Amino acid sequence: MMKIEAEIPKGTYFGLGWDEGLDQVDMVHIGAGDEVIVTDIWSENPEDLQYDDINDYVDTISELKGDIYHVQTWRPLVTGDDEQDEDIECDRRDVRMYWCTHTRSSRIVMHNHLQDFFVDLDPNCKTTLRRHMMEIDDQMSPIMWALIFVAAVSLVLTVSYVIRSKRMSSAENMKQ
Repeated sequence: MMKIEAEIPKGTYFGLGWDEGLDQVDMVHIGAGDEVIVTDIWSENPEDLQYDDINDYVDTISELKGDIYHVQTWRPLVTGDDEQDEDIECDRRDVRMYWCTHTRSSRIVMHNHLQDFFVDLDPNCKTTLRRHMMEIDDQMSPIMWALIFVAAVSLVLTVSYVIRSKRMSSAENMKQ
């Protein structure tokens, strides 16, 4: 099983995709509105996002602490749905993935932040992350995605992203 664990500010969403772009891509959307909704999505092309006929994400747990949802959900590595799910195979290098988010909507709308990353999976699905930190200029109030974990089998891939405002305090600006 693959485990996705994330801390997501209320009123936003976190998405994860297997590959890049929107052509023939398996994705998950975790919307953090009044409640958490995990949606399995398949993208034929940029104009045709489809809900996966079989939502393979199970045992979802969410807890709201302040304005942050702590979410955990699971998906089989191989779902048997060759049409709408990407099999997650061990013993692979350079697996391209991406995360995306929208800082003002929990619904399935075009993201306003996106970053790809690469992982290597050894024969036991132990994972090595290639790119793991990204700062994005966000004119909205500072947002922290504290811990995002993606785990395959017996864990494994830890992805920590921070999205925060690049606005500096007056003292920091004076130093420059």
